[in-house]
Amino acid sequence: MRAALRSRPALPPAPTPSATDVHSRSRSHPATTIKLLQLIASRVTKEVDVSSHRPPTATPGALELVPSNLNLKTVAILPSSRNVPVAAFAKRLRTALEDIGASTAYLDQATVTRHLGRHTFSTMGKLKVAGWLAELEQRYKIVLYVADAAVTSQWTLTCLRQADHIMVLGMGDDPSIGEYEKVLLAKHDLTARKDLVLLHPDRSVASGSTRPWLKERPWISQHHHVELPGLVLPTKTAPLPSDPKAVAAVKRIRDQVQTQIKRLRRHRPIGRVRTSPHMNDFARLARRLCGASIGVVLGGGGGRGIAHLGFLEALEDEGVPVDMIGGTSIGSFVVRRPQSARSDVLAWRLTPLGGPSARTIP
Repeated sequence: MRAALRSRPALPPAPTPSATDVHSRSRSHPATTIKLLQLIASRVTKEVDVSSHRPPTATPGALELVPSNLNLKTVAILPSSRNVPVAAFAKRLRTALEDIGASTAYLDQATVTRHLGRHTFSTMGKLKVAGWLAELEQRYKIVLYVADAAVTSQWTLTCLRQADHIMVLGMGDDPSIGEYEKVLLAKHDLTARKDLVLLHPDRSVASGSTRPWLKERPWISQHHHVELPGLVLPTKTAPLPSDPKAVAAVKRIRDQVQTQIKRLRRHRPIGRVRTSPHMNDFARLARRLCGASIGVVLGGGGGRGIAHLGFLEALEDEGVPVDMIGGTSIGSFVVRRPQSARSDVLAWRLTPLGGPSARTIP
């Protein structure tokens, strides 16, 4: 009997059910489907609760990285068009990630080709590339895939395929879908989360300028405004009229406008200082990627208004960055108050008093 059992051939593995089979069984057994979803939800909730109660990091000066997205490992940085400085942005983001204790690998087309040879993206080299990338993803906390090649290049497609988080970079006044974004939208099998990052040469955002970008991109999960010093925005030049007098008048008006802009920039508040590295936009974005954002909520009660002011200034004096801030009643007014000249934390916006308020620092 035992010999007969030993000689019995092994059963073939059960076939993987197709999407049609799963939908059919879900309709036939709705109670079982609900139980399965409850089981998945309870396990995810348990993992999040366990990660949020981890002991603090032992590295002095480093932030504790409590991941809100447990599977976040690879981040693709994709420009919307060719003129977006994707490399400059990615290098600053890598520095910010490493400053908060997140080991980061920076991969662009030149780096991959230098390590694996010029035949990296050939048919024979794809397996070698896949193994090397998998090794890097195990070694580093974050791997940045910088799409700095042509739109239809193999490296651009590799960045999209490897990423579980895609950052689309945009700048300027043209919110239309760029050539790289069209390639992204054509990949219907991508399940990565997609964020929009709008780059600016300084810490100012014109009211209402974000709405056209979001209207063109309903597939975006979140958007961020980031200051990139030295950024040169593209300008649209209108055709000059053919009348010589009109041409001279247009040039004169343009020169006057440029003079006024330069005069206003020279007369910025003297007390306004540059933010420290851990309080700039790249540090805020790095903390967001690592699940280590810092938020402040200011409560209501008129008597607490003065205390809120002192609390925010104390945070600034201690070098504590504020990534998100909100409040209710008097707290909402303090959130929108004009901050001291030496602070870049809050921006002034006149709104009615009272009611809940929450916003992310632009």
